[in-house]
Amino acid sequence: MATPKKRIVASLRVVTIRSGVRDFNELVEFYLYTAPLIDSVHSIGDIDEADQETMLLKILRTVSLKNDVFLKRIKSNSFVIRGLAGEEIDFASPAMICHRMSKETELHALLRHIRNAIAHGYVSIFDKKYVCFDDYDSEKNGGKHSARIVVTIDNLKTWKSIILKQR
Repeated sequence: MATPKKRIVASLRVVTIRSGVRDFNELVEFYLYTAPLIDSVHSIGDIDEADQETMLLKILRTVSLKNDVFLKRIKSNSFVIRGLAGEEIDFASPAMICHRMSKETELHALLRHIRNAIAHGYVSIFDKKYVCFDDYDSEKNGGKHSARIVVTIDNLKTWKSIILKQR
């Protein structure tokens, strides 16, 4: 039986610009278009790697996570170990797992996965407070699950603030 904050991810998928969540469109715009390091003509650009490390530590601290969530190789049990496997997840427990390509920083991986989840429609919102971003490899690369990020919308606002302050 599901707890009040444990829900089926796919049943909560939203068209982000129609989410009805206050300030969410502004966040979507930032993470989809203007965030640094992402592949967008509107991106605010690159960030020195030392500054990226500082930002990432602050970002992970807001959700009490360590940078062991960034993996160069995601194994079949990687999602299970972090409580992120399957379609039913606990939205109240911040958690994430992100595949990191060999030539990218951890912050770049995080921002890329959020951007891709928004762009491809894999965003689920629960109770207008919690959000889950899922990202998948392209079909030509097997279509495997490459990231799941479960945080609050307030966390996303804080992350945006951290990124913009450090620039």
